[in-house]
Amino acid sequence: MEIVTVSSRGQLVIPKDIRDILGIKNKDRLFVMQKDDSILLKRMNQDVTKKGMLKLMDYFSEKFNEEGITREDVKNEIKAYREEKRKLK
Repeated sequence: MEIVTVSSRGQLVIPKDIRDILGIKNKDRLFVMQKDDSILLKRMNQDVTKKGMLKLMDYFSEKFNEEGITREDVKNEIKAYREEKRKLK
């Protein structure tokens, strides 16, 4: 176990021994998730991630088709969400 410090920009350094054990290299991407008072970092495997995303997209495509939701409906919802988010800033 090691202690790290968060920089003023919210960055932290993963200790080298942990990076070596997990095979984390420069430019690797990590999934970050918050659970209660903890943070989970998980190295992303691009092939597995791509397959998972394609499977998820197929699932939503099927559900949208079942509900009669079109691409235009999704675009409009995204646009409305972004406009609302801008108003809150």
